Amino acid sequence: LIAILLAVSAVSLIVTLIHYVLYCFGIFRIAKKLDVELAWLAWIPYAQYYTLGKVAEKCDERAGNFSPRPWAKIVLFGAIGTVVVYAILYVANLICSLIPFVGFILSLLFGALMMVIALVPLVLDSICRWKIYREFYSEPVNVVLFIVGIVLNVQAIITLIASFCKLKPAKDDAIENVEYSVVE
Repeated sequence: LIAILLAVSAVSLIVTLIHYVLYCFGIFRIAKKLDVELAWLAWIPYAQYYTLGKVAEKCDERAGNFSPRPWAKIVLFGAIGTVVVYAILYVANLICSLIPFVGFILSLLFGALMMVIALVPLVLDSICRWKIYREFYSEPVNVVLFIVGIVLNVQAIITLIASFCKLKPAKDDAIENVEYSVVE
């Protein structure tokens, strides 16, 4: 039984590490492609949220939105804030569980609240990925990949594949093979 548990744990660890490397490498390559400063932060846990947000900001700029939201700060503070709030709720849950009956009800409430709060980084990550996918894929493909990535939890692979794709032209880029003239 212990050998089976160790084998399952080892496989789980290997799959988690592969997912992490694919995620980091994809975000890093896209950040380099978009000339994002400090792209190497994509390899550092939690700092990678900053890089992801910076990439989303660049994608907003390329889409023609020149007053984008500060996604880097939103995603980073959302991820860190989630951990802090989660820890506080966990301690409150432990303390309340010592109170008979009322503690049980409060524990259920805290548990439900903790599950909802755990969704914050996932939602912010999904918003950023939507913005990123939009820069590489056409609209129908973007929607399908976004949904498949969330349902099957393969966003890291889709992001890595996107990092090898060519960027779509930015909204403000001039169209090639067109002559421009000034009308007087």
